[in-house]
Amino acid sequence: MHSESFKLKHLKMIKYTGNRDAILMMEDSIIHAEKLGILIAFSLIHDGEIIAIGGIYELWPGVGEAFSIMSDTAFKYPKSLYCHFKLNFGFGISHKKYTRIQSMVKVGFDAGVRFIERLGFEREGVMEKWGPDGCDYYIYKRIF
Repeated sequence: MHSESFKLKHLKMIKYTGNRDAILMMEDSIIHAEKLGILIAFSLIHDGEIIAIGGIYELWPGVGEAFSIMSDTAFKYPKSLYCHFKLNFGFGISHKKYTRIQSMVKVGFDAGVRFIERLGFEREGVMEKWGPDGCDYYIYKRIF
């Protein structure tokens, strides 16, 4: 597995059977952030397949929002996944000098909850009916 700089075409290449509307919504945010120069993102590739996309975009100076899109096979490689996200998020955090990063995880997505908590994020609360699918999401933070 290796990481490389994120490219918009990677969004179309990732094999994901979840809510495609969520990816389309995220794609708009990513394109906007990239145009503004406030996006640091990466893609993880295993055997030529995009298995995960992650990054941080700046909401305002000092505050960023972390995101990830995991393929259906991403959690087959939990240690590699964790190491790459930790390394790439660490670069983004130090590069932009963030004091806070936040992220959302769908309630009931247990693998996502374990993953974000292992990256050092703490749960702040529940955002009811927040997602594009009308589901509840946890909001997580990491303070520096």
